[in-house]
Amino acid sequence: MDLFAAHWADKEIRLPPALRCSIDEPIFDRKLMPMRLWRRSPIYNDFLLKIDRPWILSHWLRKSPEKSVLFTIHGSRRRGPLDEKDGEALRPLLPHLRRAMELRQRLEAAQVRIDSLARVWESMSTGITFLDVRGRIIECNGAAEKLMRETAGVRRTRDGLLWLREPAGARLSEWIRSRDCTHERGGLTCLPRPCAQPLSILVTQLPVIDTLFVGAEPRWMLLWFDPQYRSTYATELLEHELGLSPREAEVVALLAEGFNLHGVARQLGITINTARTHLKACLSKTGSHTQVDLLRRVFGGPASWAHRLHTLDIDGLRKPQAYPTRHRPNSS
Repeated sequence: MDLFAAHWADKEIRLPPALRCSIDEPIFDRKLMPMRLWRRSPIYNDFLLKIDRPWILSHWLRKSPEKSVLFTIHGSRRRGPLDEKDGEALRPLLPHLRRAMELRQRLEAAQVRIDSLARVWESMSTGITFLDVRGRIIECNGAAEKLMRETAGVRRTRDGLLWLREPAGARLSEWIRSRDCTHERGGLTCLPRPCAQPLSILVTQLPVIDTLFVGAEPRWMLLWFDPQYRSTYATELLEHELGLSPREAEVVALLAEGFNLHGVARQLGITINTARTHLKACLSKTGSHTQVDLLRRVFGGPASWAHRLHTLDIDGLRKPQAYPTRHRPNSS
């Protein structure tokens, strides 16, 4: 097939007459053209005879301007040309082939959707974890896995259960046992950390779904919020979107990450007055009246997503950054 696609596809003289055949009729060589014409063709003599596949029996499984699928059986020289009788013998198989093709198209469409959602899932800064009815971990996104690796008060036990440092662990266990997390602070708990601010964990119960073939059904969703997390923003997109200079884009990106003007000045190695000058220029160029208006545009724009999306592939594997943010000098 690779050799055919590379060198002989444009010389397949049977295809134009085959396109004129209806979706229900069998297609074979004698129907498409006189045998003397076919036996003198280059594709017959120089390719198909050499691989001993000179004859075909085909049916259109689908035929439309958008997509056409042709099912073909190739016959050998010893077998000889195929005909109408062979086509009728093959006909009972065609509905099953069309059904299989339809199922494959549905599965491919579902896979595209899953891959797209997985890319967004892995790019989120908020950690997400799904637990089953017993509290065993079914799935985590990248942010949740990172928190579990780097936080001493969170781990996955040997039997797959989620363990949290007290008092968060006892509260989660109580919710799972009672199957209700609405009666106390709406399912919100905090996980203390020795040298950092506590993690906030929002627990919500998922609706029961009927699954026949999945062993563990997701019953709980946990959202992890790290107050020390700082999002990164693609400065190149900020330049194009807001009409800023490279330095102004760096100032805006650092402000969006949570730095104040003094912190921006330290990060960029500039004076506080220079940082104020850049901020005033950014406000003027974007037509913003306040710093809050400016940051609202950043949070709602593409720069807040581009960095995360372009550092992940569909399976959530890390790639080199496509949009460099900035080079920050060392600061004391």
